[in-house]
Amino acid sequence: MMANLTVSFQPYSKLLIKAIYWYNQSMSNYVNLYIHIPYCKVRCKYCSFYIRPGTPERVADYFSAMKKELLWFKDSHEISGFTTIYLGGGTPSFVEVKEVEDLIDFIHDNFGLSQLKELAVETNPEDITKDKLSRLLKKGMTRLSIGLQAWQNSILKDIGRQYTNEEFVEKIKIVKDLGIINFNIDLIFGFQGHNIEEWIESLEKVIAMNPNHISTYSLEVGDDSTFGLMKAKGKYSEIEDEGNRQMYAKAREMLGSSGYVQYEISNFSKPGFQSQHNLDFWEGNDYIGIGASAVGRLNSVRKENVRSLEKYIRTISDSAEWYNEIKLSSADLAFELLLVGLRDLKGIDVTLMNKKHGIDLYKFFEEKLKISQKNGLLEISETTIKLTEKGLDLQNQVVDSLI
Repeated sequence: MMANLTVSFQPYSKLLIKAIYWYNQSMSNYVNLYIHIPYCKVRCKYCSFYIRPGTPERVADYFSAMKKELLWFKDSHEISGFTTIYLGGGTPSFVEVKEVEDLIDFIHDNFGLSQLKELAVETNPEDITKDKLSRLLKKGMTRLSIGLQAWQNSILKDIGRQYTNEEFVEKIKIVKDLGIINFNIDLIFGFQGHNIEEWIESLEKVIAMNPNHISTYSLEVGDDSTFGLMKAKGKYSEIEDEGNRQMYAKAREMLGSSGYVQYEISNFSKPGFQSQHNLDFWEGNDYIGIGASAVGRLNSVRKENVRSLEKYIRTISDSAEWYNEIKLSSADLAFELLLVGLRDLKGIDVTLMNKKHGIDLYKFFEEKLKISQKNGLLEISETTIKLTEKGLDLQNQVVDSLI
């Protein structure tokens, strides 16, 4: 009887194996998705991203174009779904929330989301309302990232932000009243004239708000930002390197003693609240970017969209190329994976990177890695490359040594 039962179940076993096979095949083209929404109320003076400040123009056309690009990825690259979705900019919350809702619905209707770990949305404080956040939550938003940048109203005014710290506190109350616990607050250090006392105050105020994630970025002045143009004329300069390192060290000290775990060069979180989108990026996973100026990497090919809202809309509508593709050589891909992966404090799993991309990082950087290791900047084992404490403090030297 038992033998007969076994025989009778064999066809079903084969069907089950086939079902599992086809399921795995369908999941093989799940990637990370970045959506660039280039609208902002004003351009902050440190910003060099592609944005369109002022009253949003051609919003419906732009969102329609992004839907066309999504379908292009589905058809031409057989993208079946997404593991993370990140809406950045610009300021996604600056446009009418209905446009964002429709885009999320479109993604739901056309792509698989069974493996979705995170749907994150960036926002500026002045755009936060109970209605907007409530509607985004209903559409599946799981993470909110809010740009404070500095606590002092004088600095906020100098860098072009459109709110005061008093208004920021009111906005955080809205976030908490809605029960949103997975939110991040951004801070920047290193502005011209920025001193350690101001930085400590910013950290203290944000820690007191008890977000589950805090990002602290060292100011980088892009050539085409307002500060960059001023710098070229000798009218602006960041704080000196020693002051910058002092502020970074203070952030690590204060956040660490307040229960935040540093898991990346600039990011700190309470346990379980790391940015899933960024983790996947640092681990070398493929990702696509849609929208004007968006960048992605898929199967060792980098795709860079045109840096013009009008051209992006027009060329997609005309079925012309709205992007440039760059086939990365093995050496270029290895450098990119190493550069990005070192940001993750747990280091680079070299074996996993080889499995994902067929890239042996030791092969391309053996001598340079040994020099950084000898200088105490890197810790290297048979399977892992990671920054040491010294390397974390002197990360720019590590990067320069690998070029």
